[in-house]
Amino acid sequence: MHRQSETPGAGNVGGGHGRANASNRQSQYSTGQRQGQEIHAPSGDMPAYVRNGMIYVAGRHLCSVRGGELRRTFDSSKELLRGSLLFRLDVLAVAVDAGARVIVATDRASGKRWRVSLQEVMARGWVYDHARFGQQVGLPLTSWQAIHSDGGTPEPELVQLDMFGGGR
Repeated sequence: MHRQSETPGAGNVGGGHGRANASNRQSQYSTGQRQGQEIHAPSGDMPAYVRNGMIYVAGRHLCSVRGGELRRTFDSSKELLRGSLLFRLDVLAVAVDAGARVIVATDRASGKRWRVSLQEVMARGWVYDHARFGQQVGLPLTSWQAIHSDGGTPEPELVQLDMFGGGR
């Protein structure tokens, strides 16, 4: 994993439906935008645990594990950092212990879904250290496999080639 560190509060991200602290007034998944109404996320020192296939931190449901998949919904307008979806490392460890081998993430707004193996996230992801929410790992959605609504993978988009070989 690649390690990156930024100024605390510059982009607080993590797994699930978290909220940020009142001092920086940012969503747990913020890209720096002010989110005053989202101020109560569980801190990184609160452990993740699984109950009935659901993963929680401080009583808050973050994601679930079903059929070998870690399933998470997210809001792409608030919960991506540099195009990456991030997960707390302790949440991933609990998910693996519960049998997860892949992550399936669904954007709430568009309904688009992506899939990636946990092995790929750990091998190619980058680590983000946040002062309050702890260590997280992220992988850009461009590195994930898009999933059609029928569960299959989409066909690659057709591209019109330039007639004279000129590039943009």
